[in-house]
Amino acid sequence: MWLSEAVERSCNNITTFTTIPQEMGEAAALCLKRHIPFALYRLPGKECRFFSNPSGKEATMTCRQLGVAMWEGAFSNRSIIAEEMDARQTLCMGQEYHVSPTLINPWPHTTTKDEYQNGLWQIIARLKQRGGKTVISRVVSEKTSTTPEQWVETAERVFGNNTSALCCLYYTAETGAWICASPELLLDADFNHQTLHTIALAGTRRKPTEEGTEWSVKDIMEHEVVKHYITEKLAALGVE
Repeated sequence: MWLSEAVERSCNNITTFTTIPQEMGEAAALCLKRHIPFALYRLPGKECRFFSNPSGKEATMTCRQLGVAMWEGAFSNRSIIAEEMDARQTLCMGQEYHVSPTLINPWPHTTTKDEYQNGLWQIIARLKQRGGKTVISRVVSEKTSTTPEQWVETAERVFGNNTSALCCLYYTAETGAWICASPELLLDADFNHQTLHTIALAGTRRKPTEEGTEWSVKDIMEHEVVKHYITEKLAALGVE
């Protein structure tokens, strides 16, 4: 997933916005009811943003956009949500769109051990062909109501509990609806000073409050692999 928006960070002076504005929450619920592509997101230290893409028009260079590429497919097959309407415009115009009789439901069942192992071997086989690194997760499904308003309520909790992460609620017909909170900084671009900042995050080090917080040989090795990979890719582009 990527956002076409420069991230300006100030580590010493970050104002945290934890609440989703009511108008944006209502617009998101409306889009879920009518299956309209939209993105509601918050960058760390920034206010929430919302835009919808009812017509599915292609993005222009001047508009914000959110792109989603599922891991199994080619990046060229990514879905793009372009900034077409803001929350207020969506609420005004969205009433004209048909309400879908089908709710957007969460994944219905918890991943079994066999499903997890089968998925793991499939990923290993793909990585042997194309390289790279990935982490396979499992789903823990709980009984819950699935109205659009409850999707927004869940997103509100996710945004509030992950103040230093990129938080997002989005929907496209190709990917379905997702709620995300990603603490990993992919790229911080400061165009005024022409500098880039990223983090070579790897390893499974314990939290500082737990015992055994020193870096293990495995953690150091994984960190070095990621650091060297990033350095090589930037150097190939002529970046110092």
